[in-house]
Amino acid sequence: MDSGRPRARRLQADMDATDVVDDLHGPVSGVSLMQWVGMKLDSFDGSGTPIHAADWLSYVEDKMEAFDVLAHDRVRFGTQLLKGEAQIWWKGVQSARTAAHGLLTWHEFVRQFERRFYPVTFLDRMKIDLNDYMQDKKSVAEYEVGFNQIIRFVPHVAHDEVEKAKHFHQGLKHSIRQVLGAFPVVDFRTTVEQALGVEMQQMYTADLQKSSGGEQSRGQSDRKGHSGGPVHKKGKFQRHQPYHNKSSQSSASGGSTP
Repeated sequence: MDSGRPRARRLQADMDATDVVDDLHGPVSGVSLMQWVGMKLDSFDGSGTPIHAADWLSYVEDKMEAFDVLAHDRVRFGTQLLKGEAQIWWKGVQSARTAAHGLLTWHEFVRQFERRFYPVTFLDRMKIDLNDYMQDKKSVAEYEVGFNQIIRFVPHVAHDEVEKAKHFHQGLKHSIRQVLGAFPVVDFRTTVEQALGVEMQQMYTADLQKSSGGEQSRGQSDRKGHSGGPVHKKGKFQRHQPYHNKSSQSSASGGSTP
């Protein structure tokens, strides 16, 4: 019976040793690296457009937030999803980094990733597209979707709420922009909500005008039909000769009345 005690002591010692290791390494991410790989998340092979690269990076960061992957584990976890050309690029980054540079942070990884997969010519084109992008016949919601696709490649504007709101404001329809001129530019979300409100009010007003216009045209047609009735009857009555009896004829010809 006493043989179980040494085993219990060894288990307790192992648990204490694990606690010490955890204390040395700090907090632990919500999932282990093995669990992360076993999820079969979307990988990135370096092919495709810069938009595909940006979508993948955003996708991975969302997953890291959802599974509580801590900052010091993100590079190790994220690079497990690289393959093909992207994996070759990552190996080159690692080999060029000496021990003096220390461990690569996730922020540095993102910066290196953007430099590699977002060409300078593409970024310059996005800056031009941002200035030329207009709402035109799109709804405010559709305009916002396209605007967000462009603005993420222009970080100096994307990270400044006021500048971002101003660019969004400039591309709106004149009728909406004219109304928003009465409001100060606060931030991007406020400007979008104001534009949506103005658009809804304009649609409501247009529907009222269509409705009142239809009722007015129906009223006019009803009045025309009512006034045309007697005229039609009068013309019909005039086509018949008045009734004359014999006494009136004889009186007219100088004859005596009976």
